[in-house]
Amino acid sequence: PKDRFKHRVNYVTEETEEQGNDIGYVFSVSDDNRALPVITIDIGDNKVKTEVLIDTGSSLNIIDKQTYKRLKPKPVLEVVKGKVFGFQNSCPLVFAGEFRTLIGHKDKLVEAKIAVVNGTERCLLGYKTASDLGIVKILNHVKVDSDSSSCKQDLEYFKAKYPNKLKVRQNGYYQPC
Repeated sequence: PKDRFKHRVNYVTEETEEQGNDIGYVFSVSDDNRALPVITIDIGDNKVKTEVLIDTGSSLNIIDKQTYKRLKPKPVLEVVKGKVFGFQNSCPLVFAGEFRTLIGHKDKLVEAKIAVVNGTERCLLGYKTASDLGIVKILNHVKVDSDSSSCKQDLEYFKAKYPNKLKVRQNGYYQPC
């Protein structure tokens, strides 16, 4: 049902222990589902069919609580490490937890973590899992030389356009404030 999703999730990054204090973000997409890359995957040993949005910018796989309730037996949830925020939202998403399980699509099967978000959100399939399942492939990997003049010009442009919106992390990368 179209009105089931109050807020559609499109992009997620997560904090890992190695990354320290990084913060993830979640962006919204329009209600026009016709153009979105949505597929059906099988979750768990009982292959619970679940519609997910493929999000190559996401480092998390996410399902909502309703989908989690359909899983039999219920996977044991562990605490989600890090915080994930909605775009321009000061409150992080609230997760019930995460679990590791089998995810299948067509003839492929992989083991991956899935985070369970409280509420009704669009279920997401992150880049790594989509890639491992052979759903997406990066054909041309582009490496940007951060010392190039065009990169520095772009950075100066965004710093001027959005003052107080970027801060430098210790490793020299920029992140939103």
